[in-house]
Amino acid sequence: MAFVLGGGGKWGAVEVGMLDALVAHGIVPDLIVGCSIGAINGAAFATQPDGAGVERLRRYWLDAGNAGMLDTAISDRVRAVFGRRSHLFNTDQLGTAIAALLEAETFAELRVPFQCVAASIEHAAEHWFDRGPLLPALLASCAIPVLFPAVAVDGEHFYDGGLVNSIPIDRAVQLGATTVYVLQVGRVEAPLQAPHRLHQAGLVAFELARRHRFETFRRGLPEHLDLHLLPSGNRLAMDDRRQLQWRKFDETEVLIERARSASYEYLQALPRGDQTLAKGAR
Repeated sequence: MAFVLGGGGKWGAVEVGMLDALVAHGIVPDLIVGCSIGAINGAAFATQPDGAGVERLRRYWLDAGNAGMLDTAISDRVRAVFGRRSHLFNTDQLGTAIAALLEAETFAELRVPFQCVAASIEHAAEHWFDRGPLLPALLASCAIPVLFPAVAVDGEHFYDGGLVNSIPIDRAVQLGATTVYVLQVGRVEAPLQAPHRLHQAGLVAFELARRHRFETFRRGLPEHLDLHLLPSGNRLAMDDRRQLQWRKFDETEVLIERARSASYEYLQALPRGDQTLAKGAR
């Protein structure tokens, strides 16, 4: 049984609420796969897959707005704008924050098997990290183009995993999972519509690329797969300007609580047989 944690930037806070609801129902995975912010949340939960681990992750998110993870000198941003570097922000602060969150330095130290995806520039393909140091793999999975630099690992360069497999349920199935709980940020719950304004065009185009693989796989689900798409309690319409405010974390506590409540109700409504299976699937 697997947890799949998708990408979504600051909206990844909803995954904390979902994890809280899952733990409250005694549902603990045998496998965790993650992408981008879902990779950070997934790795943190894999180090401590219980209520205390969720609370540690919750505190991390509530402190994120004051942590300066996306701060950089104005002169650095000017150089980026005028073509002297490829990104607006360095990953130093983000790396420090991730290292402080995790209680493990390598994949082998995690209590639940974990993998995360990044996009290989040289191979134009998805790349899965499942061994070795955690921090470089997580930074690679979170390296949003333009915002962050490509991350070099063993001579290869990587961008954000959302470019290639934003909600990687197919990976969990490839690894043998027959029950999958999908923790996603809410975008896939909202239907796509043609854009009418300039800012909507970019959001819709990115969402098409981000959602295509997930929707294609979901339409052809294997018969043996028991898939649970947890509700976020926070639908994001494509004209929602909050999606452009990626440095504002003032809604974090509300996002967590709404997702916890919506996911708890979803899990509570499952047939007893499903819950019994989940609780015994370690």
